[in-house]
Amino acid sequence: SNWSSTFVINKGSSSGVELYDSVITESEALVGQIIEVGATTSVVRTVVDAETSIGALIDRTGISGVASGEFTLMGENRLKLSFLPSGSDLINGDTVLTSGKGEVFPQDLVIGTIVSTQKEESGLNWYGIISPAVDLSKLTQVFVIKEYKLPEE
Repeated sequence: SNWSSTFVINKGSSSGVELYDSVITESEALVGQIIEVGATTSVVRTVVDAETSIGALIDRTGISGVASGEFTLMGENRLKLSFLPSGSDLINGDTVLTSGKGEVFPQDLVIGTIVSTQKEESGLNWYGIISPAVDLSKLTQVFVIKEYKLPEE
């Protein structure tokens, strides 16, 4: 819709799907996250949805930031990389990965690539525009993954 970017998959709790599981493609590109679970279906919030926020890092430099959906970019199938340290080295074509920080998404999933860099309205900080690694309009198959966690002692 104009207000969100979600879709429904035909697997739910009867198949082991749980709330907040990550959804990827066969090439480990991040599609999004499970936000609703029924017995036989689930709703996936995509990476470009305005409610999405992902701990991210630039593969080339290790610089970390936050990749987030933004209403103004959603229609262009883009998201924003912000909260970068000042003086960050960010260039078009840089690959953006999940950082694994916050334990929301597993580490090293491909979010997308930087397609442009821009200055914040304040003029003080730069941010990147990310093109997702996934063409969300052409998805036919996705995988729901769970990050393995060691049992607590």
